[in-house]
Amino acid sequence: MKPFVISTLLGAALLLPSHATTVLEGSWTGSNQDVPANYGSNVAAAVPGISVAAGASGVVGTPDVAVTWSPLGDSGWQTYTSWNGRGDVFQLNGTAASIEFAPKTGTFVEVTSVDLDEWAGGGGVVVDWQLEGPTSGILASGTWTGNTAGIRETVAINETGAVDEVLTLSLTQTGGLQDYLAIDNVTFDQGPRVPEIVSFASDLQYIDGTDLTLSWEIAQSSPTLTVSLDDGSGAVDVTGSTDLGTGLGSIVLSGVTQSTVFTLQLSTGLEQELALLTGESLSLTSDSDLVVGPDFMVTLQWEVSPPGATVTLSDGTGSVDVTSDTDPLTGLGSTSVMVPAPVTDFSIEANASGQSVTKRVLRAAENTAAFSIDSASVVGGQTLTVSWTGAAAGPTDWIGVYRMEDSPGTDFSTQWRYLNGTQSAGAGPVDGSVEFTLPLGDYYVVHMLNDGYEIVGGPLTFSVVEPVEEVIKVVSVVRGNDPVDGEILTLEWESKAGMEYDIYASDTLEGDPVFDWEIVQIALASDGDGTTTFTEDLPEPTPVRRFYRVYEIEAPAP
Repeated sequence: MKPFVISTLLGAALLLPSHATTVLEGSWTGSNQDVPANYGSNVAAAVPGISVAAGASGVVGTPDVAVTWSPLGDSGWQTYTSWNGRGDVFQLNGTAASIEFAPKTGTFVEVTSVDLDEWAGGGGVVVDWQLEGPTSGILASGTWTGNTAGIRETVAINETGAVDEVLTLSLTQTGGLQDYLAIDNVTFDQGPRVPEIVSFASDLQYIDGTDLTLSWEIAQSSPTLTVSLDDGSGAVDVTGSTDLGTGLGSIVLSGVTQSTVFTLQLSTGLEQELALLTGESLSLTSDSDLVVGPDFMVTLQWEVSPPGATVTLSDGTGSVDVTSDTDPLTGLGSTSVMVPAPVTDFSIEANASGQSVTKRVLRAAENTAAFSIDSASVVGGQTLTVSWTGAAAGPTDWIGVYRMEDSPGTDFSTQWRYLNGTQSAGAGPVDGSVEFTLPLGDYYVVHMLNDGYEIVGGPLTFSVVEPVEEVIKVVSVVRGNDPVDGEILTLEWESKAGMEYDIYASDTLEGDPVFDWEIVQIALASDGDGTTTFTEDLPEPTPVRRFYRVYEIEAPAP
């Protein structure tokens, strides 16, 4: 906020700043009529009561500024002719009123000055004024004091709002008689239109060697604007191909055969790029994100445009032409290739355009001294130990375990640890190990850097499997006859000390032994290392066949 400056003009001609473009003087047919609410809006040429000139932006008048007077009537703005002998003015009835200046999108407003005028006998009018906007806040303010003998003075404001900011000049009378205050010569300017590139396009989707037409549209264009076009070899002036009135322009280019980035540049510094390619790779996918031996093969699928393009596949070590593997009508293609390295980034390119899409495929690696796991098959509930030597051991280097169908950087890891064995960043050992306990499934583990997905160890594949049920070896099955109990059957099996045995029996093999068969003995104590026997009195009538299932469990501690 700046202090205002007052210059006294007692009946003298108004001296306008050289850049002022619109001066509202008023030209009325009578007094005490409402001032038109939009008086002075969008002025592009002089009319009675409004003067215009070319402003700092080169624009005549203020065609991009809407003006609103508020309020009107007995408590606001009204007309007055021959005010105290000083011509037509805008009279302020009541004690408070305002003028709003609203710029068109892409422009801004400068409020230059306003004349404050007290009719003779007004008792010394006192007026508080301020200019403010929602973005800039209060730009300027002050207090003007008149003279009961009658006086007109110019308040020099000279403040500019932000682009698109609506400015409001407010007046509040705090002293003197009402209806003795008027204003005149409201002077304001509009800032230069800020050009905007609305569109920049080509009539061709892809460069094919034929002529191409580039076209553009620039909003808020002005006569002083210059336009240039750069294809990477240097800017060429295309102002002559642009209608600066409408902002529309176009140019025809011949002999363009390579992918090119065109840049449309305006003299204001604004620019916009348009990349035109000779071809485009739309997608590249694989049937697996990780392949295993012995052949390490993967099937890649892709789509390119335009159909019929020359297509090149690269694996980071070399490129092959796969045009023959691509449908010339649809641009869809596929092929099976060997994955050459533990981490391979395949890419597909059409018509040597310089644009490609990439697909990472991992190849199962073997244990090395630098990175290894203690087992490729882990029993559920047991731990997998991952070890390394000679690691960089950065504070955010980490070990990630992924399911076989998941990919680092795309899917979440199943489990992970920093090299320090925790999930809190910190220095880890150069030579060390971490342990993981995982659900049943197929996995791989990788060593990656800096909280990212740069793989420096692995992938090493492994499985977490169900425990293998130990088969109890039966030594003998003897069926006999007891004088007291009748028919009996005696089982003998190899046993271990400190174990107990649950025995189930059935005349058929149907159902689950634990749930559907007969319980013939629970928690039979082991006879120790060697063998244990059990005899069952066979039920009546004696079955023709009898099946048994013996389960070994650890005996509870005494």
